[in-house]
Amino acid sequence: MLKRNPEIVMESIGDLLRGVNLDMSKYVIEFLSVVLPQVRHADVERRTKALAIVGCLSQMSSDPNAVPSMFDAVKAILEGSEGKLALPYQRIGMVNALDELSRAPSGKTLNKLAPSVSAFLLSCYKGDVSDEVKIAILSALGSWASKSADAVQPDVISFLNSGIKEKEILRKAHLKSLRMLCKNSDSLTKAVPLLDSVVQIVKIGFTKASQKLDGIYALFSVLKIASVDAKGGESGYSAPTRLGVASA
Repeated sequence: MLKRNPEIVMESIGDLLRGVNLDMSKYVIEFLSVVLPQVRHADVERRTKALAIVGCLSQMSSDPNAVPSMFDAVKAILEGSEGKLALPYQRIGMVNALDELSRAPSGKTLNKLAPSVSAFLLSCYKGDVSDEVKIAILSALGSWASKSADAVQPDVISFLNSGIKEKEILRKAHLKSLRMLCKNSDSLTKAVPLLDSVVQIVKIGFTKASQKLDGIYALFSVLKIASVDAKGGESGYSAPTRLGVASA
């Protein structure tokens, strides 16, 4: 049914997958061959329904090779195995598929795959010119970092440190990604080198109305990172309190 009329049955297939208890390991690649073209379809509703199926497949596969195989399939398409993805929405759809893979159950398989996914996302970011695609990449990076500390390699920290100095739209996306990273307590110690830079964003955000949202995003991260950093107070962590916004 999915092969014949994907646009008609995708929503029902997604509902079915969410409602049954099956191990889909043997079938993920066969499903992906049908679903991934819909993930990069021009119609946003089709993309949304297809992504829901990708998320279900990643959660319902017990074979440790299943999710890495899914990653390889998505990665190959982003690298041009089926032709260049010339339009931003096509690349966004495939990046969102990588985001959905982070829904896989936590454990050794996810942790082992996480560094490869984060490295690939960084390479995609550096090679893309679309801000919309870059925002999707940052969201996917944040999702993986929130699930596995192994996704937070030194190059990711360096990348985020540079990114919070970018233009407004990308700066916000980097701060959102960092905020997601900070939801994973195992990732917090790796984010300590960012503390001074993020504190500066807080200070600017609460003195310039135009950057207040940046300051709020950054404050969350400062509070989380400082909680695991013995030198947090020395790094300027007390600045938000002096500005009277700690209770926010």
